[in-house]
Amino acid sequence: IHERTQISKIIIMILENFEKIDPTIFKLIELADRAGFPLLVPDNVLAKSSKNPGLSIYYYQKHLRENPCARESINELIGLYSRQGFKSSAYGILSTFSSKLNQVESGKWYEQLGEWDKALDIYE
Repeated sequence: IHERTQISKIIIMILENFEKIDPTIFKLIELADRAGFPLLVPDNVLAKSSKNPGLSIYYYQKHLRENPCARESINELIGLYSRQGFKSSAYGILSTFSSKLNQVESGKWYEQLGEWDKALDIYE
């Protein structure tokens, strides 16, 4: 367990301090997880560090299952879905978690997703 903690700390340091991350890091994390020795790297850190939108979505979803009040992850996931053209998925996340966001955030997302009436209701 001590070794896993040390390796996890090193990977977190790499993910948080380097802009260009070799995809091998993510393969190592996935391999360790599949082998039953998951590393102790928070899912939101993995999501933020990944340049692969699909992988980021996966890790943000995983993070939100365990931390349903994580506003930053909610906003990031809605934004990712929106940028990828998955408007209905973005709307689903917004509908599910809108109570966790502040009014400005909710209004902004409803507006960006074309839900003008809901945005107007929030802003009034």
